[in-house]
Amino acid sequence: MAVFLSETAKDLVRSTFFGKDFDTYVQEINDQLILQFGTEIAGNIVLSDYGQYLIEMHAFALSTMSWYGDRQADDTTLQYVRLRSAANVIARQLGYKPRAAVAPAISITMTLLFPPTLTRLTLERGRILVGPGGLFYVTTEEVIFDVGEVGPKTFSAVEGEVIEEIFTSNGAPNQFFFLETIPVGKSIAQDSPRTFVNNIEWEEQALLIFERINEFEVQYGFNPPRLQFGDGVAGNVPPKEAEIRTTYLATAGPAGAVSANTVVNFQAPLIAGTQTLSATLTHDASTPGSPRERIDSIRINAPLVTQTADRAVTQKDLDALINAFIDPVFGAVAIGRATVPRTVDDDAEALTILGLIDACCPVLLVHGGSLAGNFGDFAPGNQITGSLSGATGTIVRLSTTTLEVVSVTDGPFVPSDLVTDTISGATATLSAVEDPGVAERLRIYWDAVLASNCKTNVVNAQVLSADGTGRYVSAPVGLAQSLDTYINARAESTVHVIVTDGAINLFSVSLTVEVNLGAGFNNEVARQTVFATVIAVLELALLERTYGQSLRISDLYALVEAVEGVVYSHITISKINGDAPASGVLNGFGDLVIEEFQVITLGESPVVSQI
Repeated sequence: MAVFLSETAKDLVRSTFFGKDFDTYVQEINDQLILQFGTEIAGNIVLSDYGQYLIEMHAFALSTMSWYGDRQADDTTLQYVRLRSAANVIARQLGYKPRAAVAPAISITMTLLFPPTLTRLTLERGRILVGPGGLFYVTTEEVIFDVGEVGPKTFSAVEGEVIEEIFTSNGAPNQFFFLETIPVGKSIAQDSPRTFVNNIEWEEQALLIFERINEFEVQYGFNPPRLQFGDGVAGNVPPKEAEIRTTYLATAGPAGAVSANTVVNFQAPLIAGTQTLSATLTHDASTPGSPRERIDSIRINAPLVTQTADRAVTQKDLDALINAFIDPVFGAVAIGRATVPRTVDDDAEALTILGLIDACCPVLLVHGGSLAGNFGDFAPGNQITGSLSGATGTIVRLSTTTLEVVSVTDGPFVPSDLVTDTISGATATLSAVEDPGVAERLRIYWDAVLASNCKTNVVNAQVLSADGTGRYVSAPVGLAQSLDTYINARAESTVHVIVTDGAINLFSVSLTVEVNLGAGFNNEVARQTVFATVIAVLELALLERTYGQSLRISDLYALVEAVEGVVYSHITISKINGDAPASGVLNGFGDLVIEEFQVITLGESPVVSQI
């Protein structure tokens, strides 16, 4: 009787190191019986019940062992690895350190309501602030208000809580200790651990180096993370019975990001001597933070970064270093891409500059006179729309027969356009449109420069961060600046890399879905379960996409209609970057086809309803 693996069991195995199933072993045992005893005796064994019993029991045991062997073999290569600890061990052998989490950070401006009068107020590093939803932020520097001083003063804080663990050395080489008191849902923040051996601080290294120095390594990727010491050759050994004291920041990563002015209270009162003080605190939205590196990311980045040998010569080198980059303050690069731009459309920074020029260079609209609306005439600051062109713009200056308009979108205004003031209702028919064409002239010039013989000197590296859901978002300026310094220090002398925000080439896509449900799925509980599943599969399809990966509606139909309970569906791309898709953006099938330097991500959560 044949033994079959379940689909779940089959899915757990990726390698084929042994790669043999029950039927294969039965056949091999039968072949061996014939070889060993001859056809007649082997036939007697095979035909007997007891013979079949022995053959099938051996085949079952061997096929089970083969499955377990393949399962173990999976975790010996990056190609198939599933366990985080195994992925980290392999990456470490390649000389690659998987990224840790990075805490969201804010810059706080603090002003005292009245000054200290007897002694100065000192805010020590590590002072705790209370954020929304049970979050805590801690200050990263000491802040002092002298007597009579109210500020304002600006300082930084990061999300998380400081945790201390204490161990005792046994004096053996290669000691490691598990860091086991990390709160649920949090991870150790990149570069935050500080370790003291008998009150002497040792230095953290990404990987232990072959020097007899006081060093340690934190292996962030293990569950739980490990504090690793040397063997006396690569790093000193802590003396026997020495006290090892480690502190670190445990962060929620992107889940700890906050909006502006939501972290405005200290956990403990502000006391200067015997005086209790009050203060106002303001801050912008936090940096997004980042989670510790996923196994799929390690699988890709570890070999690519190792191949670069810490220098950037080819585009492949640049892509590897960009996508593995992490800054301990501004987070990790979620996705990035290096290009040698040949035209303006390939250059994210050039497109950004041209967009700014278009927004501030006015277009002159000439008309024969305006007709006031219910709320007056045209006015500076009001928006106008064209009935023929569909263009919109904002008035910056006007006369009795002209309008100067900036931020023109949805196409240029044209002669004979009937323009309407969206605030006052005033109207006028255009007789002429005079566009100075500054942006277009610069575009032509830039195209000529980029297409010249000097083609390999400038590389554009566009980068994006990710929010708590995994959507690609604009990268913090600090992350781009930090990456710029890092990459150019490794680029060959004839290349200069310009790091830019990749949001200009980002399409945030929102979907509207209508589904027809089968019999048995029309009660409220079943309906909501199907809706939730549809939303989940579509969100997954729109997250973690790569550059140049177009969005095909047919792929989405296949995902949705594979959900149990869905008979058929109707899917549309309802918004791109918050607005309805402009004419011509989608092809005739409703697909969003993009260029190789563009990328798609999830916009608003899909809206699902029943047909």
